[in-house]
Formats: sequence, structure tokens, C-alpha cells
Amino acid sequence: MKILSWNVQWFRGLDGEVDVERVLGHAQTLVDFDVLCLQEVSDNFPGLPGCDGANQSLEVAHHLPGFTVHFAPGVDVLAPDGLSRRRFGNLIASRHPVAWLRTHALPAPHDETTPSAPAMPRVALETMILAPRGPVRVITTHLEYYHPAQRLAQAEALARIVAEGEAAARHPPAADQADGPFAARVQSAHTVVCGDMNDAPGGATHAALTAFGLRDAWPLVHGDRPQPPTFRLHEHEEGKPPIACDWIMVSAAVAPHVRAIDTDSMTMLSDHQPVWIEFEP
Repeated sequence: MKILSWNVQWFRGLDGEVDVERVLGHAQTLVDFDVLCLQEVSDNFPGLPGCDGANQSLEVAHHLPGFTVHFAPGVDVLAPDGLSRRRFGNLIASRHPVAWLRTHALPAPHDETTPSAPAMPRVALETMILAPRGPVRVITTHLEYYHPAQRLAQAEALARIVAEGEAAARHPPAADQADGPFAARVQSAHTVVCGDMNDAPGGATHAALTAFGLRDAWPLVHGDRPQPPTFRLHEHEEGKPPIACDWIMVSAAVAPHVRAIDTDSMTMLSDHQPVWIEFEP
């Protein structure tokens, strides 16, 4: 099974051009992914630089025939016309059936250290992928950038979501309906968590996730060799060095079966670099 994760910055390259097709096309040259996890996908936000306000999740579906596309906005607000919605968030596209999915709102406690910094709502999209060799739970998210305290709270909430799923795999809830909201659902201890964590490996966010048993997939393959930077690599911010903040983490059931993980350090089709993993479910 192959999963690619990428913060696509509403499909805006460093040349300022917004183009869903070219970003997806480049992703497909990197790996023949079964599941694509994207962050910063836009719908009806014409004010974003270079953006025409299109529904990008529909464009992804158009350019990935054979995939089902699931969009989970963290931001969902009324547009100025008073009728339509403007949405911004995370997306998972899968070539395998998705048994069920859930969108989790992540916490945003008040942060006294940065009270006037920008902020936006964050979510985690959880899907149960029916892969040919068995179900795999795939979660993608985009954690807080400006507020460290909020980012840590979100990482801890994400870790609890993972832990709850692990418990449900060990002790599946009883079902009292054959077909309905209380019907039995597929569960799995095979979990992959990916996305833009806005923190460096070894930081508080990383520690919060690994404390619940998740393993960073990069050292499973590459040992002590650090993961290459995935943000600010080609677009520099004064006083802020490049950082490897886009991670793929796996549960204990997946860890022994990780075959490969890599990044593309060359592309400039976003302000982040894509990361992908291959493992045997």
C-alpha cells in the first residue's frame, strides 16, 4: 500500500500559479499512490493568492478517476453573497473503498503567549480504507502554525483519537442493528497518521504523538539519517530555517511492515514538499 501526503497550499506553486492538474500529475510521477492525503485544499476562496475560487475537491475528483474523494473543511464560513459557503481543509482520495469516515474538530485553547496571532480552525479526517490485504485506518491533519500551545493540544487530541481506534480494534463495540447507525463497523489496528504538523521531529508535537505508541516512519527506514526539510526549503523566511514538519507516523501493527518512505526535495509546486510511504498492510 502506498500513501502520499502533501500540503499543497491550495495547489499554488512558488511561481504563483494555482493548478490542480499539474500538482496531481507531479504526485503521480513520484509514486503510484493508493491513497492521497492533502492539506490546504480550498473551495470558493477567491481571495487566496492566485485562486479563482473553484471547488478544488471536485477538481481533484475529476483528475483522479477511479478514486473516491473525501473533503473535511476546518474552515466552513458563509460567503459574502449570503448563500454559498467558503471552505478550507484536508482531503483524502482513495482508490480502495472507504468503509467509513469521521471528521474530528481539534481543540484551540486560548494561548496567552501569542494572543494576537492569526488562527484558524483545525480538523483531522479519519478514514477506514478497505485495502486488498485488510483494512487500514488513515488519518490526515494540519496542525496549528502560530500558537504552540494550541498545536500541542491538537497533537494530544490526535493521539487520543488514535488510541481510541486502537482500543476499538481490540474490543469492537457491540452491534444492535444489522443496517443502521448502530451497525458493526470495520475496525483495524493498522493506522497511518500523516500531514503538516508544523513542528520539527523531536519537538513537543512529536513527543505527544509517540507517547501514545505511534512510530515516526522515517527512522524505521532511514535510521539516524534526518528527514529532509519539507517546509521553507525553497521559500525562505528570515530567521526561520527549513524544517521537516510533514510527517508520516504509523501504529505498532504497521511499523514492522514499512518498506520505504521518501520526500521530493526538488519540486516547487507548493511551499511544502510531498512525503510518501510504502508498507505491507
